[in-house]
Amino acid sequence: MEGLKRDLLIWSSGLFPFFQYAATSVRPALISLYETYYLPLGEDLRPAAKALILALLPGIEEETGDFFDQVCSFCGIDLTGQVYSLLVKLSKAVSPDFFLQNVFLVLISSPASRLAALNYVSRKLVEPTEPLATGTDVGLMIRGIAAVLSDDNMLARRGGLDLLLKVLPLDGPIVK
Repeated sequence: MEGLKRDLLIWSSGLFPFFQYAATSVRPALISLYETYYLPLGEDLRPAAKALILALLPGIEEETGDFFDQVCSFCGIDLTGQVYSLLVKLSKAVSPDFFLQNVFLVLISSPASRLAALNYVSRKLVEPTEPLATGTDVGLMIRGIAAVLSDDNMLARRGGLDLLLKVLPLDGPIVK
């Protein structure tokens, strides 16, 4: 584990992009690898948290594809559930506030992954709460939603408006 902590970014730069292009039957093994070796690093995983989030988001994005459910049921796996589960475990490992900040950074800086990150945030943040208002950088959240609203993708903009209504109502605790 000490070697992985020391060389985390070296190993990760080759491993993280692989998930997006891996076959559906290979992805569960890759998720298992992340769970076995990466998650036990806990707080030491912070330097690679954004990269790991970006690596896993294509697994969420594909759930809206035409053949995703058919392929997963044929292979006998619940890939979407595994990706969500791994993201939840990653959130706990690096701290939920830090994790959420990285997701909003993805919304701001990565147009290719914006829709998948938006889908995750929309499912995770159902309603505004006090811990969300105090624990998350509100400016970062607003910049993330603003980036989504200015996206060229109409689905991303629509999702951004839905998220805006759910999480940042003008009379809610965050904007006040």
